[in-house]
Amino acid sequence: PLKTAIRDEQKKMHTLEKAALMLGNLDEAKDLAVNTLTSVFMESDLPEYGQFRQWAVIALEHSANASHAKALEDLLEKESRKGERTTYYSLRLESLLKRVNRMK
Repeated sequence: PLKTAIRDEQKKMHTLEKAALMLGNLDEAKDLAVNTLTSVFMESDLPEYGQFRQWAVIALEHSANASHAKALEDLLEKESRKGERTTYYSLRLESLLKRVNRMK
């Protein structure tokens, strides 16, 4: 039963990862993709979501534009608050936010 439960949870993670990749590549749904990914990313602090978080950042880098700056700022603020330290994700998000702000 435990192995089955673990396998089921892993399937959920793989589904999230695939969804992040798919959303990041849909030109006609960029706003939906960015809004969805930023919302889910905000809640995905657990280590099990590490792969999803990586794919989400990559998808955000492909999809985000100047109109998404506020959502990215909120995400960066939340990510930066973790123990007041710099993380891989805070660095990537900061770089993305700078690029997006140059588009304004």
